[in-house]
Amino acid sequence: MKTRGTLIGATLAVAALALAACASPTEANELAHPTLAPPRAAAPTGPSQQQALDANATERAYIQAHPGAVITTPPVSASSSTSTSPSSSPSGSPAPGRYASGMPWSDGGWFENDGAQANNFAAWRGHHVDNINVYNDRDSWSGMLDQGWKSGIPTSFVPATDDLLISIPMWANNGSVSNIGTDAQWKQLAQQIASVDSDAIVRLGWEMNCCYSGATNANAAQWKADWTKEVTNMKSVAPNLKFAFNPNEGVSGNGFIADPSTLFIPGQMDMVLLDAYDWWPPYNTTSNATQHQTKTFGWDWWYGFAQSKGVPFGLGEFSVAHIGANGGNDDPAFINFVYNWLDAKNTARVGSIRIVSLFNWTDSGIQHSLYPTNYNPNSAAAYKAQIARLAP
Repeated sequence: MKTRGTLIGATLAVAALALAACASPTEANELAHPTLAPPRAAAPTGPSQQQALDANATERAYIQAHPGAVITTPPVSASSSTSTSPSSSPSGSPAPGRYASGMPWSDGGWFENDGAQANNFAAWRGHHVDNINVYNDRDSWSGMLDQGWKSGIPTSFVPATDDLLISIPMWANNGSVSNIGTDAQWKQLAQQIASVDSDAIVRLGWEMNCCYSGATNANAAQWKADWTKEVTNMKSVAPNLKFAFNPNEGVSGNGFIADPSTLFIPGQMDMVLLDAYDWWPPYNTTSNATQHQTKTFGWDWWYGFAQSKGVPFGLGEFSVAHIGANGGNDDPAFINFVYNWLDAKNTARVGSIRIVSLFNWTDSGIQHSLYPTNYNPNSAAAYKAQIARLAP
């Protein structure tokens, strides 16, 4: 246990076009030409969750298959930091029970597998980043064992107090169950991870109800057996690794398991993480936010599920979504919802929130980014205010 203390330009069009395929003609034009799309707060209509699932699968397929891609960062505004020096913790030691950032939970993010960007983000927000989320290649087992993801580890990373959060598919080739790999391959992968952080958190088979390592009603038993086999192999050489059960927020995608909670394996899954974005519907009205919070497989549901299993809760991915009417765009209401909700849960039951990881993707088609602040300045300001409030 720890002590407390672009992407290539062509790929951006792929995500935008896939989103446009499930949008109205007006939205399709906006998605294909994001610079022409003004932020809109209109409430969405129609079967929204499947569109969100489709967007999840498309926009990250390239990222996760190409962890070593050259990153093209958008122009940095004058108010944005350009420093590449390592981040540092605030003066003095964090309060007891808090992390190096001063937050009551491990608070960090994914920074495009770029350690320098993670350092810049920490300098901008004024607080250390407690966790670094990275993705490996999964097209083949040679890709699975490639260590390009290590480029995402910043010089400020301290294994004794910080968290490496790594997303690993259960099968190579984006979910082909025939490519489960050998015992030796899983052990080698575990040793690579543990060489960076001996008690890293592995998001094994994450978003199994949506996009990766897909579970269906028919293969649920095999999914659980494969999970057990992989965890057993990994822990045999890296016993301190932690494993997260990490569904996508909301109902399952077409063809995926109807109730992902039935995949939870007590004793093997150390926490429940949720992936949630500001879309379908956006959190820009009280009713929309309440819908996400209270629905089956929503925020309250999964938090309660984690509590019922005696494990902590967290966010494996979250961010704003600048995509027109079906996203909140530059939406400080979403940021405030996230941190107010987390704070309320952790205050009511201290330690029930374990890790929170922002998905800071600076692509020009969707703009999940808070930093640099060019695209979502109001959301970025809300984020900095929440961090300052919670990490005094």
